[in-house]
Amino acid sequence: MYKTVAIFFTCFYSLSFFSGNAQQEEDVFYERSLDTTIAFYKTSVAENLQLYNGSEYHIAGHNVAGFPYFETDSFMVGSISYYHKSYTNVLLQYDIVKDVVIIKDYKQNYFIQLISSDIDSFSILNKTFVPLSGDQNNYGVAPGFYEILYNGNVSLYAKKQKAEVQSINEGVAESKYVETNSYFLKKNGLFYEIENESSLLNVLNDKVNIVRKFAKENRIDFKNDFENALVKTVAYYSGSK
Repeated sequence: MYKTVAIFFTCFYSLSFFSGNAQQEEDVFYERSLDTTIAFYKTSVAENLQLYNGSEYHIAGHNVAGFPYFETDSFMVGSISYYHKSYTNVLLQYDIVKDVVIIKDYKQNYFIQLISSDIDSFSILNKTFVPLSGDQNNYGVAPGFYEILYNGNVSLYAKKQKAEVQSINEGVAESKYVETNSYFLKKNGLFYEIENESSLLNVLNDKVNIVRKFAKENRIDFKNDFENALVKTVAYYSGSK
C-alpha cells in the first residue's frame, strides 16, 4: 500500500511539474507574441504616427442639400506636408465650410481633423493648397487655405468656400450648401483681390495694353469662365516681356 501511495504522489507531482512548465511556456509564448505584435504595429505605423495627430471630425449641417467638401463628398488620394514631413497616397477630404483637412484614422474607423496651423501644404484632385496667414507678409487676405492657380512672376490664388444657405419653399425651410470663390493676385509682395476683368487689368497696369490685346485676340471669357480666364491672362502677363 505504501508503495502504491508513493507512486501516486510521484505521478501527481510529476504532472503538476509538467503542467506548471506548460503554463509557463504558454505565458512566455503569449508575451513573445504580444511583443511581436506591438513591434509590428510600431514598424507599420510609426512613420505615420504624427499624421494621425488631430481631433475627431464631426460632420456639421445635417439635412443640408449638397456636401461641405471640395468638389466631391468622397475621400480622394492626395498628398500632404504635415509638421514639415511629406506623406503621399493619403486619403483626404477638404471641408471648405470649416476650412479643415480630414483623414481617416489608421484603422479606418473614424475621421481625424488635422491641425490646420501644422499643415504646410496639401494636394487633392491635382490641385495644391497652401496656408496664408493674413499677417504682414500676406496682408490683404484672410487666414486659411488657398489653392495655387498660378505661380510665377506674379501668383494667383483662389479661396474656395461653401456656406449653408437657408430658404423657404412653399412654407418649408430648406438648407443647401452654396459655393463662393474669391481670387487674389500677389504682385510685388502685395495681395490684390480680383473680382472682374477690370480689377485684374488695374493690377497688371504696367502691361495693360498687351494684356488687353491678348484677352481680345484669344477671346478670353471673363464672364462665363472667370477662373480659367484669370489663369490664362496671368500666365501670359508673367511670361510676356
